[in-house]
Amino acid sequence: MFILIIALVSFCCNFKAVSAEEGLLSPLQLSRVGSSNVTAVIDGDTVVLDDGREVRLTGIQAPKLPLGRRDFPVWPLASEAKAELEILALGQEVQPPGG
Repeated sequence: MFILIIALVSFCCNFKAVSAEEGLLSPLQLSRVGSSNVTAVIDGDTVVLDDGREVRLTGIQAPKLPLGRRDFPVWPLASEAKAELEILALGQEVQPPGG
């Protein structure tokens, strides 16, 4: 739980947004994005925003889930990490630093 609280703080302060059309957004581009709501959690360190962007938390390494990768083992506590991030972030409004 403690690690995920740090992750949420990291998310609110440092995040990188990726969309299929735009690729990785720079800090300057993020400042123009404004706030968004978290609509889904992919794993313990990746969320989906209401506009479809996937956002990875920086500064942490959450346990990994297979996410469609064949023969990829589930890391210990991966499901718990995802569940805790869902509790902390799902449905919450987030914004880039200085946003």
